[in-house]
Amino acid sequence: MDNEQSNKWWKLVFSVINVFDEGKIPYSFDASTSLFVHGIEDFDMDDLDIMIQWNY
Repeated sequence: MDNEQSNKWWKLVFSVINVFDEGKIPYSFDASTSLFVHGIEDFDMDDLDIMIQWNY
């Protein structure tokens, strides 16, 4: 993944984090997004995988 694409994903990830944290909504990142937020960027991410507690 190139640096420009990585920066776009980070911007989206932090936007989502801010919304969930402000709403006190429990969440976790899943699949390729989990790898991405843990620093593994040697792949092309094509979606954002998020798990949200079922009753939110």
